Amino acid sequence: MGNILDKYGCASDEVIREHADLISRGVRSIAIIGQFKANPDAMLLVATKVETLAPAEAIPFVIDKQDGLAIYGYARKSWAIDLLQWASSENIPQKQRDRILGLLLGYSVESIAEYCEKNSGRCFQSPLISA
Repeated sequence: MGNILDKYGCASDEVIREHADLISRGVRSIAIIGQFKANPDAMLLVATKVETLAPAEAIPFVIDKQDGLAIYGYARKSWAIDLLQWASSENIPQKQRDRILGLLLGYSVESIAEYCEKNSGRCFQSPLISA
């Protein structure tokens, strides 16, 4: 399965296990391992891989972001997957999305506040980033 998944940009078994270990030890609520072009075949193959490598304490996920990309990883609890999926929607302002993602990934409140302060002056969408 590794050779087929390589064409989708899926991480190696070793990298996937490292992220799963962070979740199973309670280091963070969620680990986003990567993203890839969303299509049914790719999502099924990636989901199968992360499910196969998942320890009992980690919940594998693949989320279709509805923008042509899918993200995959592990969560400690199912509510974290629900929150990540909701926060990834287009209905959420980018500032709030960044804050929620920071909390889910285990960043401190101080780190998130510092990030927000440094980036708070840009109140427009960059022409270099497609919506």
